[in-house]
Amino acid sequence: MPTRMLKCNIDLLAPFLTKIFNRSLALGSVTDVFKAAFVTPTLKKSDADAADITQYRPISNLSVLTKLLERLVAVSSCFAVLR
Repeated sequence: MPTRMLKCNIDLLAPFLTKIFNRSLALGSVTDVFKAAFVTPTLKKSDADAADITQYRPISNLSVLTKLLERLVAVSSCFAVLR
C-alpha cells in the first residue's frame, strides 16, 4: 500500500491494521504479504561496469505496513523488558 494512501485513509484503516497487528503478535508469526520486499539492483560503485551483473548489490525495501509492525514489536519488547 502506498504511504500516501495509508496516510489519507488512516482513520478508516486503523481498526483493521490494529486487528492484523495484534493477531500477528498473538500468533508470533508474520503473514507472507509482510515478508515481501521490493528489490532494486544498485551499482556497488559509481564507476563500476554497468554491464557486469556482479557489480550490483540488492537494495530491499519493505512495505510501510511491515515497518509499522516491526516498530510495534520493538516498542512492545522494550515495554516487556521494563516491567
